[in-house]
Amino acid sequence: MATIPPPPPPPPMYGGEPPNLPPPSGPGGSTSLGIAPNLGGLLCYAPCCIGLIFSIVVAIAEKSSRFLRFHAFQSLLVHGAAFALSLAIWVLSMLVAFVS
Repeated sequence: MATIPPPPPPPPMYGGEPPNLPPPSGPGGSTSLGIAPNLGGLLCYAPCCIGLIFSIVVAIAEKSSRFLRFHAFQSLLVHGAAFALSLAIWVLSMLVAFVS
């Protein structure tokens, strides 16, 4: 009876050596505001205008942490969308009140 030879070993990952990539600039980096990036990202979404004010400050002052700037701009987008939605609902309710 003929035996089947074993399959060849798989090729090494990445064609040999792993690539020399820069370290990720995630929440462990440093900020120019002097706060932890995780805490800064959280404060961007704080309710009652604190998040809006903090996001504006971060968008203007922060230069070194891409993580914190991302959350500041995303929070500004969310606050702007919420304002536009509340304005649209207010206008719609005024129109309904005048019609009925």
